[in-house]
Amino acid sequence: SAGANVLRYLGGALRGRLTHSALAALRERALEKLHRLSPGYFGAQDSGAVLARVSRDVEKIRPLYGEVLPTSLRLGLAGLGSLAAMLWVSPALAAATLACLAASLAVTLHTAKRLAVLDRAADDLYDGVSLEIKESVEGVRVVKAFGREDLRRRRFKERVDGYLGAALASSGLWSARIPFANAIFSLSTPAILLIGGAEAAAGRVEKGAVVACLFYAARLVSELGGLARLVSTAQESAISGSRLFELLDSGAMVAEPASPRALPVGRGELRFEGVSFGYPNAPRLLSGLTFSVAPGERVAVVGATGSGKSTLTALLLRFFDPASGRITLDGVDLAELPVAELRRAVACVFQESFLFSGTLRRNIAYARPDATEAEVLAAAEAAQLGPVLAAMPQGLDTMVGERGVTLSGGQRQRAALARAILADPRLLVLDDATASVDAGTERELVKALAHHARHHPAPLGGPAGGPRRGAGRGPRARHRPP
Repeated sequence: SAGANVLRYLGGALRGRLTHSALAALRERALEKLHRLSPGYFGAQDSGAVLARVSRDVEKIRPLYGEVLPTSLRLGLAGLGSLAAMLWVSPALAAATLACLAASLAVTLHTAKRLAVLDRAADDLYDGVSLEIKESVEGVRVVKAFGREDLRRRRFKERVDGYLGAALASSGLWSARIPFANAIFSLSTPAILLIGGAEAAAGRVEKGAVVACLFYAARLVSELGGLARLVSTAQESAISGSRLFELLDSGAMVAEPASPRALPVGRGELRFEGVSFGYPNAPRLLSGLTFSVAPGERVAVVGATGSGKSTLTALLLRFFDPASGRITLDGVDLAELPVAELRRAVACVFQESFLFSGTLRRNIAYARPDATEAEVLAAAEAAQLGPVLAAMPQGLDTMVGERGVTLSGGQRQRAALARAILADPRLLVLDDATASVDAGTERELVKALAHHARHHPAPLGGPAGGPRRGAGRGPRARHRPP
């Protein structure tokens, strides 16, 4: 009828709205959590696993909201109605049916444990598939430059075959479980005929009651099959949910202070006091490091590759905490500062200059979205981007592509430096940030940094050469062998 169709439409629309809203909220929570985790978490996880949790696992939870909950409610109520009717007609026949139902459910629950293991293994193997796709796309230039397309295809096939094997094992067990469970429950039909015939012969039950119980048992078989399929779907959603909540429940490797302190008025005096540090499952990298940087002073940290120069940057930004000792900014231990406030006070330009897809203006203003046009241009000029902008017809509105792919390495580094300068931090840190610029541009950058350093200290980390030429002094990092 028209009324029933209207109700179906309203129910479907409401279910769809609730499902999409719930999944959107989960994705937002997952991304928010990713932003709160320290880089150490991502160093310990495959990026394919992280991407799969935020995308594929969230999507696999969809049936839980859109199908499992409403359908299981409907089938559950129908099954209870059939059982209640059988109990009213004949408790003895209902008991026989319940015994078969219990045996069928026992088989379903027993295989559910094995299915959970297989489904989790398949999902974990899919993380490898996701990682292969990601690396093939991001490393396409390297793959083509070395002519290793066949190798990538073979590795991808190995990943896919591993996932396919686990998925087929799960699918095979799932396909066998439902018919087997239904076959066990179908034994209720001869049981009803046998017991019902004896009861009818003894005059304790009417023949019509036996026929009615057979009808209710047939309905239960249909409803049980539907519920078994829902159990499998719910189990898949639950496994994906557990993988997602492993991410959401991950503890930050760097905790917010219990009693945070505000950063006092100052110009950026930095002190390392007896700092020791080593990465997890690796030898100690820093041991008892002590040095200071006065406001307006430029300090270069020099040393061989692997000696710990970039580690100083990670400690300054509290990507990690020292094993012992402390680091202070304007007299306050970094561990006592709110992480957000610390990272507003310290700007870093990394060796790998990451740019977001969008315009050059958006990337420079990322440090201060409310910056004016004049401020963005001034930061670009200070980073020696003026000639680059002059050669671009759209200037600051030039699209840079994903990861800044349309710019050269030197242009990306200068854009990243402009972003850091625009942040107007107390402390500006360059982690080998001019490795991709020519000598002339580098000299101009040193002059610009000298002007900036009148107001801010600028510890510079890098190999011999580079901006350290303009630094007044600097500690030397040495690799400590295990």
